[in-house]
Amino acid sequence: MDSTKRMVERLPRFYGGWHEDSLLYRFVDGLGKRCDEARKDLFGLMRAHWVDTAVGTELDQLAGIYGLKRRMGEPDSKFRERIKMVILEYKGGGTVAAIVSLASAFLGARTDEVGLVDNPLVPVVMERRVKSGDSWSMSSEGVEDVHPKVSLFVEPADMYFDVAKFDESPLPLDVIDPVLINMDDDERIEFRGILHGGQELVIEDGTAKLDGEGVEVHMTSKSVPRVSRKGSRWRYVESIQETIGVFDSGTFDSSVFETALATVRLRFSWMAHQLSTFELRIRNEALIRSGLTVDDVDMFLNRIKAAGVKAVIAVVR
Repeated sequence: MDSTKRMVERLPRFYGGWHEDSLLYRFVDGLGKRCDEARKDLFGLMRAHWVDTAVGTELDQLAGIYGLKRRMGEPDSKFRERIKMVILEYKGGGTVAAIVSLASAFLGARTDEVGLVDNPLVPVVMERRVKSGDSWSMSSEGVEDVHPKVSLFVEPADMYFDVAKFDESPLPLDVIDPVLINMDDDERIEFRGILHGGQELVIEDGTAKLDGEGVEVHMTSKSVPRVSRKGSRWRYVESIQETIGVFDSGTFDSSVFETALATVRLRFSWMAHQLSTFELRIRNEALIRSGLTVDDVDMFLNRIKAAGVKAVIAVVR
């Protein structure tokens, strides 16, 4: 009606447009009603884009921009508060405090129900089958250098030969004075003695045990060489290395050929702080109360975390 009145007032008086029964007035009134409806739709659209005025599904769609979902039976007023909190926290970037606060708001949980651990610890295991003279490269796969636990297991002869056909093993395949060397850092550890097939030497935290018996007195060092975070080259040797025969230069009855060398299974294990990773810990009751799933939280974290950073979610009791 307001639009109709304004348009009629702009027409010349002698048109008689002001008369409601006239054809001109009815024509203008039809246009005016359309303008009024369009104005209402425009105002409604504007209100739908403002958190303070959006209602119902409009508010749900606004919240979806930030990965928020309305809880079962949650009124608009409470939902608005959560949306505003998330919008404010988005300004905090990817800091620990910002991520914890955002995740708490997303879940509707208390801040003491959500925690964050930078560079969480994970077990790392590296295994290799080596013979004297073999070398390889490895790194700590974490943010710092580590001193690993090392296991040397000498594979017995019956893994290669059918010893039942012999009165005794045709080749004892013993290991004499095994040495582990970190060639880049020039660090080494050596066991002075003989390891027979089937025996296992375990070195960890200044201790050394051969099949469970302490043998620290036979070690040249109390600690295993470091596994560096940047990576380093390693080598395994035995004292027999010097007598390994080479084609056309070996000495009969004194050179040992490679086929007679024992195979040693090396196992390095340690705990590493993961690179560029954080672990979000959520109490189980908070996750259940929110009605969300771990996948929902993971999608939310992927929106707010820094690029190249890995997010791990742990649900704790």
